[in-house]
Amino acid sequence: MAEPLTGDGAAHDRRPAFSTTDRRGRMTWPAAEPRPGVVVWTFLCVVFWGVVAGALFARLFGARLPAVLEDASVTWWVVGGIVTGYLALWAAVTLYGRAKGRFGQSRAGSLLTQSAVAGGIAAGTSSVVVFAVEADERTAREVLTNSNIVTSAPAQLMLAVALTFGLWWLFATTRLPSALRHAARRRTALDDLRRHGVDHAGTLREVTFSNSWIHDQPEFTVVIGFDSREVEAYMLTTSERVPVVGSRVIVRTGRSHVTLVDLDPAVEPVFEADTRPFEAPMG
Repeated sequence: MAEPLTGDGAAHDRRPAFSTTDRRGRMTWPAAEPRPGVVVWTFLCVVFWGVVAGALFARLFGARLPAVLEDASVTWWVVGGIVTGYLALWAAVTLYGRAKGRFGQSRAGSLLTQSAVAGGIAAGTSSVVVFAVEADERTAREVLTNSNIVTSAPAQLMLAVALTFGLWWLFATTRLPSALRHAARRRTALDDLRRHGVDHAGTLREVTFSNSWIHDQPEFTVVIGFDSREVEAYMLTTSERVPVVGSRVIVRTGRSHVTLVDLDPAVEPVFEADTRPFEAPMG
């Protein structure tokens, strides 16, 4: 395993990042400064997305709502929708960033954010279906078997949406524990390596673009030479920070067969001048 040789919270996601075992979102960095508020932002993300989904579907399909919402004008609905939608997006982006910094892995942050967003939407649309039933005093079983729910096209669509996002929530939530365990194992190994590892001077002997991106970040395969040895690794970076062949790196090895790789901080890095081949396609 090789990971970015970084130590502080501000630089934990700098590029390029290297790994001899993990690719893409499974790359992990050493422990950084704690990022508090993950639980709070998870809760806010669920609430905001639940409100957005519930209000949107209720307005589109004319579902029954509490009186205070039924009496609201179109202007209030538009203003409320814009504000709540912005808050929902803000909560999701903030949660992803904090979870990514807290767990040291973008995959773990992404799964937690997906779980919160999907769970909120599923809960919001399901609530609208319940409110759409004419008789509030009916039992839960009668709500689910009510003929209006079964035969109404809008209600069927809302149920389908709730089921879809419920399955998405289940998919993300069941994968989250393994992602957190993987990130914890990696960070434990990296912390041990930082304390007991040995540094070696190395160079990038090959840099091959894989024509794939994570979001807008290009991925490469590289060959690193050090101490008369060669090791292959994956590299994730930005289009502006693609090191040229021959760039000096530091390779840190340890007792647990873990390897860290980073550009040599003692040498000014040289990056490819032409960034166009590495820029992510638009659309």
